Amino acid sequence: MTNDATAGSAAPHLTAAGIGRLLTVVLMLALTATIYFLAAGTLAVPRAWIYYGGLLAYLVVAMALIFVRFPEVAETINERGRRHKGVKTWDKLIALGYTALTFISPAVAGLDVGRWRAYEVPAWLVTPALIVTILAYAFVHWAMVVNKHAETGVRIQTDRDHHVVASGPYRIVRHPFYISLIVVQLVYPLAVGSYVAYAPGLMMAALFVWRTAREDATLRRELAGYEAFTGRTRSRLVPGVW
Repeated sequence: MTNDATAGSAAPHLTAAGIGRLLTVVLMLALTATIYFLAAGTLAVPRAWIYYGGLLAYLVVAMALIFVRFPEVAETINERGRRHKGVKTWDKLIALGYTALTFISPAVAGLDVGRWRAYEVPAWLVTPALIVTILAYAFVHWAMVVNKHAETGVRIQTDRDHHVVASGPYRIVRHPFYISLIVVQLVYPLAVGSYVAYAPGLMMAALFVWRTAREDATLRRELAGYEAFTGRTRSRLVPGVW
């Protein structure tokens, strides 16, 4: 989707924006867990502790290892923590919808598990769901390492020498971030024990499919070399499907 990480120059360091981005990721996880338990009206949900605790542990360990092995990723994280001009209006609207659903999903799941109890989800599903979630996040982190232009908003980064990336996960799909986040939403209800949570989860997945289509069309029109890239990596999200 964008430019390969370059080597040979001094490794960048985290700025205030980058530190803020890392803190935001951790605080968002803590906040969604808090919403879940408050909605459930109880802390006695072992599977939720396994899921949220396991994911937090992965994020802390993974980011520490990534910084040691790939210190240049600091540039990507710094940019993900900044506000950029030129982000497409439609992408800002998608971001608002996703943010709202990010809070709605654990609220629905917690209400279902603690109060509604609509359906019983087997407890053993939390472990495979957590493993799939971690693998999905690892795919995202792989993309962050090879793609220094992996910002949070869709724009043509003329200020950052925007080029096409065709290495790493971009050899498999053109939008590795989005397929990973879709997978996370699809297994979240199984992890925390609420089939009802598929309602907001599928809405979030649909938003990412829509965002993929819009971003892909934008890059085809506006980013030099992207059209040729689509001939090499043919799938947007699912190899051999779309």
